[in-house]
Amino acid sequence: ALALFLSITFQGLACNCMPPEKLNVAQKREIENSNLIIIGNVIKISKDKHNLTVVIKEVFKGENLSNDTIVIKNNYYCEPFVNTTGEWLFYGNLIENEFIYNECGLSRSLRFPEQNSYFTYTPTPPPPNRERINEIALETKIETEKCKAIKYAHKKLDEEIRNLRSLRMK
Repeated sequence: ALALFLSITFQGLACNCMPPEKLNVAQKREIENSNLIIIGNVIKISKDKHNLTVVIKEVFKGENLSNDTIVIKNNYYCEPFVNTTGEWLFYGNLIENEFIYNECGLSRSLRFPEQNSYFTYTPTPPPPNRERINEIALETKIETEKCKAIKYAHKKLDEEIRNLRSLRMK
């Protein structure tokens, strides 16, 4: 009975993000479903990782809160999970003075955008007969693919921010 209770409890806390849709579709959905889109500098993550102290640097949509400091609830049981300080692009909703960023969304670090599930690198599986493949060549290929994925994530983030700046909404 206890195992069933714990299973139900943890399932209730976790979320289930669907596989990423096309990036342009996800971007449109995020813009439509958010009343506040910002770049914020995460200056502190609480010890329990549940709260973020964020200085708002730029507002793309919503109330102009530039240079305000806010506390954001971290999506502790869901993606994206904020695990590093620094600048982040956040899509979310300000409800009764509490900002909650979207679960399973495109919020991500400006320094490490590849950590969002839309850009997570998945290596190409090795050929069936690995004995014939030079291990160094295989590792080099994987590193090359990983570098390409990181560059792609940064390129798409730059494009997204340029697009948000051109759309500046209130």
